[in-house]
Amino acid sequence: MPSPISEEPPASGPAGETSPRKPGGSLASVMVVSTFRGLAALLAIVLGVFSARYFGTSLEKDCYVIAQTGPNLLSTILLGGIYSMLMVSLAEAGRTQGAAGQMALVRATLRRLGLALAPVVGVALLFPRLFIRVVAPGFGPSQVELAGKLLILAAMAMVASVVFAVLRSLFHSRMSFSAPGLANLVTSVATLAVLVLLVDRLGIFALALGALAGSALSVLALLLIMGRGIKDPPGFEPPPPGEAARGAPATWRWSDFLWMSLGSNFGQVNLLVDNAFGSFLPVGSIALMGFAFVIMSGAESLTTYSLAEVALPVFTMAVGRGTSDLGRLLRVNLRHMLLLTAPLSAGCLVFGAPVARLLFERGEFDSAATASVGVILACFAPQVLFAGYLALYWRVLVARRRLRAIGWAAAAAIILNAALDYVLMGPFGISGIALSTSLVTLALAILLGYLVRREGIEVHVQGDTSFTAKVLFCAALMGAMLFFGSAAFERFQDISRESIRLAEVVSGLAIAAAAYFGSLRLLRVEEVRVIGRMAGLALPWMKR
Repeated sequence: MPSPISEEPPASGPAGETSPRKPGGSLASVMVVSTFRGLAALLAIVLGVFSARYFGTSLEKDCYVIAQTGPNLLSTILLGGIYSMLMVSLAEAGRTQGAAGQMALVRATLRRLGLALAPVVGVALLFPRLFIRVVAPGFGPSQVELAGKLLILAAMAMVASVVFAVLRSLFHSRMSFSAPGLANLVTSVATLAVLVLLVDRLGIFALALGALAGSALSVLALLLIMGRGIKDPPGFEPPPPGEAARGAPATWRWSDFLWMSLGSNFGQVNLLVDNAFGSFLPVGSIALMGFAFVIMSGAESLTTYSLAEVALPVFTMAVGRGTSDLGRLLRVNLRHMLLLTAPLSAGCLVFGAPVARLLFERGEFDSAATASVGVILACFAPQVLFAGYLALYWRVLVARRRLRAIGWAAAAAIILNAALDYVLMGPFGISGIALSTSLVTLALAILLGYLVRREGIEVHVQGDTSFTAKVLFCAALMGAMLFFGSAAFERFQDISRESIRLAEVVSGLAIAAAAYFGSLRLLRVEEVRVIGRMAGLALPWMKR
């Protein structure tokens, strides 16, 4: 959950030292990250389109979603716990030992993660049906059998994805984003290719096998790039062995890892809980929520998570300059985050069905499924807005090393999510589970905001209320125009035709963009210029 802008993280210089970045370097880094996230999101949507065509909301797709949940949760818990600590240790290793020290640290980390993964993966491989019964207690015997077989492939793909993420951290520690971004796209491309080529022979197993092949190929791609790209800068000389040993960074402590894992991965835990409750609902419910999640996560990937990925190093550097400067950077980033998340939230609220219709409604995915996905997206819409605040508050607390506070807050969010799932799924079905996600995100954002204020950081100053009201008004105006424009379009057009569906979405997005940015300019919201700056800085920095 991340954001940037307005303060530049350092670039690596010779011997691992840092040098000042050009003005706009942080914005450009955000655009690099956003570009690759956008491409990944586009491929995920394409994959979702083919998945909807081949499997719809069938029993097989439910089983695939459940089989993926456990391995995804495990890898996310591990990597969420060590990523920030590993980045710091890699930077220290670069300064004291150069590329050789960084490579040694990566190997040591992979060994430790391997020891942690081995018993859990072994259980999943040896007793897959038992695992499925635990995570989806509402599944029948045939569902448990199929999901268990899919789990074996998912577990192997998860191991490859963990290796890839650790290798990627090495590149990120050297301020290189393009190479891991390109390698990451290999996974989606390979998954799509295997699905299309083998679906007639393997059915749902083609989807699982594609994910495994893609993860393995992405690891291979990074290893090939590492052999040519991870080198010491010209003139770097490692210190004498004794001095290097004294300066060698520790890997990471398990105690910090546990708190960081809990704080980083409560969302994945909640997804596991959501799917467990969803397994008691009618067949296809979990798949419907999954299709809605693809659209929502794609929007968040281009905004909340791209912005936030740059925020942590920015906030970490500001900690040494005092709470006043940290608060200033937080407030700037909160404004920029709101500028992008507010219209996306409004879009999810009123325009989910047309987007779902364009992307998914064909083959086994019918109009009733489109309507259901639209309702689920409306319930997810507030989460898009609240997640931006949550992302930034979380990173401020990480920068201040308040890991225990983050961990306890995440534990409370998990408990609240389970309670709300239980209460809301009865009257509202799968939409109630989506609504629970939005309410939990709001509650956690409020709690973390309170913890940030306790640090003596000023979150709200004069002028912020006016700015927030203007942005939300412009987003609401945009949403109203989208809603009534879409209703009028569908009344007079045959939306069963693909060309008409595409015209509805494209024209709707164009009208929405004009309404939103036009009203922002009329209300003299000057911060909107940051979006133009980000777009203008993107291309020169793609070489990074």
